[in-house]
Amino acid sequence: MEIILVTEINILSLIILVWILYKNKTNIDQQMNNVLFSYVLYLVIGTIVTNSMEVLIHVPGSSILYAVKLGAVVLDRICACFLSYTWMLFTLCAEEGPRKWWLSKKRFMLLGIPAAAVSVIELLSIYTHWIYYLDSSLVFHNGPLHILQTIVIYSYYTMSSLYMQITLLFCKDKIRRKSLMLYQLFIIFLFTSGIIYYFSSAIPCTFPAITLALMMTYHNFQVQQISTDALTKLNNRRAFDIYISTLLNGQELKQFFLFMLDVDKFKRINDSFGHLEGDNALATTAELLRSVCAEKKAFIARYGGDEFVIILKNASIYEAERLRCEIYDAFDKYNTKPGILYPLHISIGFADSDMTPQRTISNIVKAADSQLYTEKHRRQKKPQIRRLR
Repeated sequence: MEIILVTEINILSLIILVWILYKNKTNIDQQMNNVLFSYVLYLVIGTIVTNSMEVLIHVPGSSILYAVKLGAVVLDRICACFLSYTWMLFTLCAEEGPRKWWLSKKRFMLLGIPAAAVSVIELLSIYTHWIYYLDSSLVFHNGPLHILQTIVIYSYYTMSSLYMQITLLFCKDKIRRKSLMLYQLFIIFLFTSGIIYYFSSAIPCTFPAITLALMMTYHNFQVQQISTDALTKLNNRRAFDIYISTLLNGQELKQFFLFMLDVDKFKRINDSFGHLEGDNALATTAELLRSVCAEKKAFIARYGGDEFVIILKNASIYEAERLRCEIYDAFDKYNTKPGILYPLHISIGFADSDMTPQRTISNIVKAADSQLYTEKHRRQKKPQIRRLR
């Protein structure tokens, strides 16, 4: 009865995970985090399949059955080991993008050395019995070095959890915080189900818990793709339209400043360095805007092309002007860095929602856009502006 229950739960988990894998693989947005998430799904599916084979092959028989179960045991443990490694890589890059140091090939390989070493020992254990062995009755036994695999697997998960927890402490962006908490949930579910299984192996909850956590992660991916710009990881135009409509049509009318920004001479960057470098310029612009606006809880979005918008709520004209100056300062500081291919300059205009006729979205956007081009024309004549302190 227990074997039937475990098999049915594993089959259900497999169906769900294969469907998620199919949807993720057919997604045209195959960035690094999507690729790593697919690897995670492959490894979980592999672990479920091999674990199911271990459960089903329990009656001693021919040497073929012994070889099949032994192979399932080896693959199960190798998949579990590389799953922890791949999950750590996924959490490291999912929110930060592919330009971070840990995604360079050498560091990628260095991080995987413990997983690779344990996998080699797993294979050798077929003959040495260091980590495990099967007796003639097909009963699994731990070897003298079985703790080594546990240490490596839980080290990867602990590193991932610590990274996410430290990032959560300093992260102000609500969307990113939600993603990080979901990634933490995967590890919480995994550890909790492991504890339950340790005290009561009759309750097969590990794979359902992992499947639920991966479903929630995939759903979060879908929500982000609907409201997030793929290149800059900022809110997209759709999210901006919804947000500003909520501010203007809510029960409590709120005063806000709408900032419109664009990158100066962006076409020249594309023409001189190529469109890939143009994408990098937009991503860098987004990072600089995010760093300035994080403490102010301002809403930032990519409006389209090289244009960005910021909404600053419940602020005075002095605070709005100060934000504009802080953004200019951030770009000036970036342009002093050694080794940059080109300087990045932007122009900023803003409008007060309460000072705009009829207080409609189109009128507020037009007012901010008009101020943007007034500012751009003024900066072309006299680039330096007075800084508020």
